[in-house]
Amino acid sequence: TFFSCRHMSAGTGMSEAQAVPASGGEHFHFARLRAAERAWQEIARCAEQVRSDPKLLLIACIIIDLIGVASYIILILGELTDFAWAPIAGFLLHYLFGSMLVTSLGVLEELLPFTDIVPTATIAWMIMHVESLQFLRVLLGVRPPPVRQAD
Repeated sequence: TFFSCRHMSAGTGMSEAQAVPASGGEHFHFARLRAAERAWQEIARCAEQVRSDPKLLLIACIIIDLIGVASYIILILGELTDFAWAPIAGFLLHYLFGSMLVTSLGVLEELLPFTDIVPTATIAWMIMHVESLQFLRVLLGVRPPPVRQAD
């Protein structure tokens, strides 16, 4: 059986339900949970690498914009796919740039008809990394680019 881990047993890092096995297949569920946790940690590590490397971030932004504009391939139905893509694009923009205003503009750009051609993620990358656009960075609340440490 699968259960929620609400109450943690003192000092063990396990829930009360985990401390007392309920069935023989429960160890399989714990192994799956541990594997999922390791996979999530690896995804977070890779995402952090993308966020901290300007070149990888630019590639990610271009991909986000290309996915957004791909809805034009399917004429009328394409605008309906934007309803599914808009929250995903918003999540990615917020994760990458940390600005609610950029996130909101990205979601609106995806939801409004015939605006998918605007490369919102790439523009946000430029605001973050082009020094002459620092006033926009401050205005939009985009976090400054991370300081790269010498390897």
